[in-house]
Amino acid sequence: MRTAVSPFLTLVAALLAVRNLRLGRGDRRGAMRLSLFIFAAGVVSNVLATGDGQVFGRGPTLVLFVPAFVWLLYIALEPHLRRIWPETMIAWSRLLAGGVRDPLVGRDVLVGVLVAIGAGVIFALQTVLRRWFGRPPPFPVGASSNPFDGMAASSDLLLGGRYALSRFVGSFVSIPMWGQTMLVFLLLFALYVLLRRRSLAIAAVILGYTVTYIVAHGGWVLANAPADHFAPSMADVALFAFVQTAIVLVAVRFGLLTMLVASCVGGLLTLLPIAIDSSVPYASSSRLIVATVIAVAAFGWHTALAGRAMFGSAVFPKNEPARRA
Repeated sequence: MRTAVSPFLTLVAALLAVRNLRLGRGDRRGAMRLSLFIFAAGVVSNVLATGDGQVFGRGPTLVLFVPAFVWLLYIALEPHLRRIWPETMIAWSRLLAGGVRDPLVGRDVLVGVLVAIGAGVIFALQTVLRRWFGRPPPFPVGASSNPFDGMAASSDLLLGGRYALSRFVGSFVSIPMWGQTMLVFLLLFALYVLLRRRSLAIAAVILGYTVTYIVAHGGWVLANAPADHFAPSMADVALFAFVQTAIVLVAVRFGLLTMLVASCVGGLLTLLPIAIDSSVPYASSSRLIVATVIAVAAFGWHTALAGRAMFGSAVFPKNEPARRA
């Protein structure tokens, strides 16, 4: 689906961005902050990978392309999402404004981590069931060497240290993470304009993703289809439709920040198997992935609580003694 819609996505985003700029719409300050953050992440990732400061002479050229691409998508979508689905932008806007400790930001970050873990568990169970029924497992997510397909599987993760850290920081410079996430909201906006009802737009997006999955993985259109290009079973289609329904509902309920966190964490969790045996070559990188996901979830949990007790009685401010019965 990414191959088919990416040019169309970029063209529509460019047209919307030009129109919004002419009309003076859009959060330009927020878009610039976001682009600078992504650029900084790309620079740090390249420095860690190459071991020197030759950021533009060595390493991926996406260090400049991705910030510009995300700026374009954000300028194109932000005004329309704020008008049609304002609840999807609240936590994201607060984060860009510097509200890192905002409880709503913490809630959406935590939900994003849970969505990524939940999706990973579901597809892991699908792999187990396919093996039981004699069907081959899905094609590995990170096996492609094309940087536009995301964080490709690489021997860098076996080297540990700064190489693994470079790959983790580089997760913020990922075309699929930003493009696919923005694509969901772009499709919701376009279909809402056509159908004039939220429920119909949501249903149309889910149906579109499901049909595309059947066509692509059935090998009916693409000659260079994924390795599991055999026709999906009814169970495969039902599971895919269920997961896509959950993702789209989470997108419209919690918004952009949750979806970006889910995409980023999901990408990290598919880089390597979770290592139990410390003797395997990728054990240190695997543990770093687990520690990173736990740290993000803990940040979301702690921030969402905003000083309140997790269970039971309320938390009293400092210098204010609790009243005794």
